Amino acid sequence: MRRALVLLIAANVGLQPAVARAQSAPPPSVESLGLSLERIKRGLDERPPTKDPSGLKLDFYVEVTALAPPIPIFQPGELTTGPVPWGAPTHADILNIVTPQAFKSPAVPIGTLAIMGIQQLIKMEMERQKRRKAEEERRKRDDELKKKYPYLVAEPKK
Repeated sequence: MRRALVLLIAANVGLQPAVARAQSAPPPSVESLGLSLERIKRGLDERPPTKDPSGLKLDFYVEVTALAPPIPIFQPGELTTGPVPWGAPTHADILNIVTPQAFKSPAVPIGTLAIMGIQQLIKMEMERQKRRKAEEERRKRDDELKKKYPYLVAEPKK
């Protein structure tokens, strides 16, 4: 029972745009449907008149003895180009509706993290070069002082 109800609802929701489109379209002409008004009039003339003397009751019967022309509900390609307009919401639509804004934040920006990492590496390299340069200057100054004042420098004991 439940499956039948689901199928009925899905068919009803899926056919709503087609019904709206069919209602907004102009009705087809009698000739385009393959009917002949002349034959219908001839068939009505052959019927005996009604027995009712007031003439208010109309008894007309139309007999159709031909195949009905096909009535295309959907044009070719209508159902293969995306969701049906005014149809049921898609999974993405439902997720956008029920997901709070706080959880819709963008993903982690890998590019920004990479740039920040490169900046940090450059900063560390500059500090290392600065320390190396300061160490070289200190060694030069020590060497100059050793040459100028050799008696102040104690020789390491062996």
